[in-house]
Amino acid sequence: MDVSAIMTSLEKLCVSKPEAIEELVTLRAELQKLLAESEDLREERDRFKSYVENANDTIAILDLEGKVIYTTENWTRQLGVNSGDVVHNRIFERYMHPEDAPRAQAFFETAIKSKESQSGFEYRIKHSDGSWRWHTANIAPILNEKGEVESVVSIARSIHRQKNGGTACAGKRSAPARNPGYHARRRDHGG
Repeated sequence: MDVSAIMTSLEKLCVSKPEAIEELVTLRAELQKLLAESEDLREERDRFKSYVENANDTIAILDLEGKVIYTTENWTRQLGVNSGDVVHNRIFERYMHPEDAPRAQAFFETAIKSKESQSGFEYRIKHSDGSWRWHTANIAPILNEKGEVESVVSIARSIHRQKNGGTACAGKRSAPARNPGYHARRRDHGG
C-alpha cells in the first residue's frame, strides 16, 4: 500500500474530527517530503555505485582479518575471478603470491595500527588462468565514530604491463620481477 492510500484511509477514519484531519494533512506533507528525500538518497547511492563499479581500479573493503567484505566487478575483469566468489575470503592466503603475502599482511597491519593511509604497495595476485599479475595498492583505514578502525579500503591498479616491459600478459612462465623500490618507499613511510 502506498502513502497516499494510507493517508486516505486515515482521513476517512477522522472525518468527524477536524483537528485530526489538519494533523493528517501535515503528516502527509511530511511523509511526502521524506519519500522525496529517500528517493534522492537512492538515486545518489545508485550514482555513486555506478562511479565505483565503472572505475578502472579495483576497489575492495576488507575486514580487520583481511577478509574481503566487498569488491567491485573490476576484480572479475582484471583477474577472471567472480567478485562474488572473493567475498569472505582472506586475500593474503587465497590470492596473493606466497612471496608477497607476508609483506602485504605487514602493509595492511601498518594501516590498521597507525590509522593512516598507506600507498604504493606492489604485489602479485593470481589470475584465474594461473598466472600472476602485478598490481599496486593504496589502502586506508575506515574509522568508526569512536575513532577505531572498523575496516580497510583498498584501491588496486594493474601494473602488469609496466612490470613486463609494456608487453601483453606474460602468462604463467614469466619469471617474477622483484620490487626493489618497495623497501625504499616503506622506509619513507616509517615501515
